[in-house]
Amino acid sequence: MPKLNSISITDAIARNAKPKDRRYDIFDSRTRSMGLRVEKSGTKSWFVMRRVRGRMVRKTIGRYPDVALADARVEASRIIAELVRGEDGEQNQSSQFFGAALDEWLTRDQGKNRTVRQVRNAMDLYVRPVLAKRKLDDVTKSDINRIIDEISDRGAGVQANRVLTYLRRFFNWCIGRDLLGSNPTTGIPKPHQETSRERVLSISELEQIDQAAQTMGYPFGPLFRMLLLTGQRRDEVGQAVWDEFDLEGCKWTIPGSRSKNGRSHIVHLSAPVVELLGQLPRVDGHTHLFTTNGLRPVSGFSTAKRRLDGLCGVAGWTLHDLRRSFASHTTEHLGISPVVIDKILNHQSGAVRGVAAIYQRGAYLDQRRAALEDWARYMGCGQDLGHGHLGGLAQP
Repeated sequence: MPKLNSISITDAIARNAKPKDRRYDIFDSRTRSMGLRVEKSGTKSWFVMRRVRGRMVRKTIGRYPDVALADARVEASRIIAELVRGEDGEQNQSSQFFGAALDEWLTRDQGKNRTVRQVRNAMDLYVRPVLAKRKLDDVTKSDINRIIDEISDRGAGVQANRVLTYLRRFFNWCIGRDLLGSNPTTGIPKPHQETSRERVLSISELEQIDQAAQTMGYPFGPLFRMLLLTGQRRDEVGQAVWDEFDLEGCKWTIPGSRSKNGRSHIVHLSAPVVELLGQLPRVDGHTHLFTTNGLRPVSGFSTAKRRLDGLCGVAGWTLHDLRRSFASHTTEHLGISPVVIDKILNHQSGAVRGVAAIYQRGAYLDQRRAALEDWARYMGCGQDLGHGHLGGLAQP
């Protein structure tokens, strides 16, 4: 039980209670278990809080001054009598279950946020299947740790951080709504130390991004898919023109004037990429693959990326991470030589250095072609490889 005040609440005390940096409660000594909560915003509400069958139960009576002190005491006495008899008196029993409370949180607290779809997708994927039918006050710190550990074990450390953040917000909201007395995420540290330029997207995250990109439409949907399937840089894809492509020869030549290192670069086009390019709109006189007005390359990546984030439910990543993830998964899971991947990515200096690099400048063309075909099949965009495709792989 909370420590009670030694004086009874009067109307003057309730009226003059000022908001502070944190919300606080004033307990009444005349009607034990009744109190007044003062929010940071200045909102004041009467409540009853009492231990019932080993757990703390909190019931909101109503806001002050809408509910007068005398009326609050009468209602508090009725609620206390019910609690003493062992009746919870819950008006909405289902709101005490995690799934129902989560739905209400997503609607009331997150509904107007631009990231609500991202939050909903993550909670639906990782949390709801485990906790939906559990009562809120039955959820423990161990439950949360198991969920976060499972996400981390899939290689999605940043996503584990995001889910922990969402859960912490959710449980704090539940406390504010008097649905819960404490937050089970308290004291749980982020499982992954995030640093810049290290993000490797997991297999499941790549699948979510690819599926979301397929729903976006032109120009950004196919552009994002081409980034994922070719491993090339954002502006090299975004500013591409039709004259650079030989669709019959399945080849894309990026001129030195557009490449980061100033060297002309050949990108082999896998069958799914050729099919993707064949479906792009083409208008006579318009040279850019991805454009909104036919005159200039597409712009507005930030807005499109936020939309993709909302659709795919993957948090904390950049478009450049697609390139890093391509390099990581092709070497680690497909067994492709880092030398070949460096050639595909057109790195200035990579796994091959010195004199050897001079003699190998134009080499590995066949291996590069095969590697990009393998990557497309690995991503589930072509016929199945012996080692599976994206949807059927065990998560790394």
